[in-house]
Amino acid sequence: MKRYSKLLFPALLLFAAFHVTTAWAQKKYDEQKAEITKIKRAPEKYVYAEATCKTLEEAKDVAEEMFYEAVNEYVAELKKEKGKNDFVINDAKAIFNEISMPRGSNMQRVFLYAKKSDIIAMKNPVVLSKMNKEERNTEQPQPSESEPTPAPQTIVFPPAAKQLATIKTIAEANRTLKQMKASGTVIAYSKYSAVTNANEWYLIVYDAKGNVKAILTDGEKRYNVATGLVDSFSNYPQHVAFAVKIKK
Repeated sequence: MKRYSKLLFPALLLFAAFHVTTAWAQKKYDEQKAEITKIKRAPEKYVYAEATCKTLEEAKDVAEEMFYEAVNEYVAELKKEKGKNDFVINDAKAIFNEISMPRGSNMQRVFLYAKKSDIIAMKNPVVLSKMNKEERNTEQPQPSESEPTPAPQTIVFPPAAKQLATIKTIAEANRTLKQMKASGTVIAYSKYSAVTNANEWYLIVYDAKGNVKAILTDGEKRYNVATGLVDSFSNYPQHVAFAVKIKK
């Protein structure tokens, strides 16, 4: 009997520890969900963005890009409403908060947010993103139905662009771009918000779940590599982009 008691006691301890850990994890999960809900219900107080991807790293990258987009949209509103020319967010990395949590059995969710009160007017600011939404919208708009659009077969895209057009997710894009850079077909790639002279870069446009929606050519007038038609990043609201410079 003593022998069984010695075996049973550690098992009971492990069982109790497991349930305590599970209960703690569930409590934390519920608290995080409640916090996200509270923030979403107060858009007058917060700027926020979220992404759900297969890995935490991918979700963070996508959410960060979308967070910058949300901040730039809010800044544009401030400029329009208050007539201010210069706005800056106080140290973006320091003021935005992150909530990371699992979603389903194999996905990761990242929610980023910041208080709008932390966005202030300043002189000579260092802007959050090198190209804000207003600048992006200066790209050539999509032609109206009355204007002729080139047939897909009249546009000749380089082999590297066609290879990019086969990509389905941003995770696949990361792997492919590493290979293309190693082979020399791609010169450089970066987050769209980090590049200057954006017209010199191809764009991989993707949504909050990391699904690639379009590959757009470089140039003032961009073309969709998949369709061969005129297209623009401004045609993809609530999306973000990865910039790629293809070897000519």
